[in-house]
Amino acid sequence: MRPKYNKKTGELIDPGDSDIPFMESLWDSIDKMERWIAQLEGKLPTDENTVIFDDDYRLYRLKHTLIDLRRHQYYLKDVYKPTLHFLALDHPKAQFYDWSGDAFYWMPYDKWKERVDKSLLHSVSKDLKDYETRGEGDQLEVKWVVREHTFDWENPIHVRALINNLDLLKDQMQAKLDTYGRTLIWDFERYREMANLSPLRNFLLDLKIDRVPYDDILEQLQIKFGIVYNKNHLCTILSKEIPKQIAETAKKHRLLIDTPIEERKICFKCGAALPRDTLFFSRNSSRKDGFSSNCKACEKLMRIQKGGQPEYDKRSKDSEVPKV
Repeated sequence: MRPKYNKKTGELIDPGDSDIPFMESLWDSIDKMERWIAQLEGKLPTDENTVIFDDDYRLYRLKHTLIDLRRHQYYLKDVYKPTLHFLALDHPKAQFYDWSGDAFYWMPYDKWKERVDKSLLHSVSKDLKDYETRGEGDQLEVKWVVREHTFDWENPIHVRALINNLDLLKDQMQAKLDTYGRTLIWDFERYREMANLSPLRNFLLDLKIDRVPYDDILEQLQIKFGIVYNKNHLCTILSKEIPKQIAETAKKHRLLIDTPIEERKICFKCGAALPRDTLFFSRNSSRKDGFSSNCKACEKLMRIQKGGQPEYDKRSKDSEVPKV
């Protein structure tokens, strides 16, 4: 991207992207930022114009600013020299955010102690055992997580955030198959199918993903299903009930994989071997293991057959249990 010169003669070999407007000034800013960071880290000597500070967090933010400056090189190039991409031929490129790890930096123990003592947030633990550390004595450092990037399928809040941004994620990951973002899309489609949502909820979820306003959703709901909801009830379904159902499906899938066959409980009615968990069996204090003899899916079908549950809730029992 930058101009290339012959190391011996100094002759220009390739001008690179120096003809792009503002690119050279951007390179100059990047070089100054790199030199400043190197001076703060003690890799280069300081001068009278160097602003010195002893704050790991400010240094951390400075490095992220440098990353953004480097990314702007590609933004400028895409504007003035756009590249034609073919979805079938273009090799997938790595996604910037690593969804398998968190954003963090290491801080000295004294600074960590000062920060947690001043914090009034209940979510900030003051117990050193809850943090990852490295070094010993005066060199002890504590890992401070700035932002959690790890996606938890069993957390309804994470699922709700994914639903709210799924259409944008699909647009960004359209040609990037080998990325964590694309994996999130595939996993969502898989868990959604395994959750066995009713036709009504699938209809609402599709409209939510397409960012249809709530007033329009209520109107289409009345036309298609003849059902009248208010906004509060619709919001509860889309922001709480559906994400919770998908999160529980993900947990079921994990328990089925992690629980050995010999540690599972056999359903008396259907004979399925399922983990001993409230997601699969109801609590029953009269039983030795504390769970009912029939799984929840069988109990639901029995209630439907007896007329104790509306017919529109009836679903295939086989699809209630995620396949492994």
